[in-house]
Amino acid sequence: MTEKLRCEYPKCKKEGTHSQALKLANEDDASVELPFCDYHFYIVMGGHFKARSISKKGDLVNFELLGPLHEVEIAEQVMGAREMVLKLKSDDKDLNKKG
Repeated sequence: MTEKLRCEYPKCKKEGTHSQALKLANEDDASVELPFCDYHFYIVMGGHFKARSISKKGDLVNFELLGPLHEVEIAEQVMGAREMVLKLKSDDKDLNKKG
């Protein structure tokens, strides 16, 4: 039985289907490979994100994703707004054709 890993992007609950190597910000010459879902894999792969090891319990280490999280949220909001405007325009055209 294989263990399914959760996407490491904050607040994401999807399964991590891809892994991405990220440099550790708080350790010299170190990196970690973290799992990400299909969507977040493409967001973190550009090299703008890093990770930080945050706690150690025996051999267990937890990691925190560091990067332009706020900027990504703004970009997602803009993309969503553009999609909604295009959908509304498309819906208006469909209504005008019927009338």
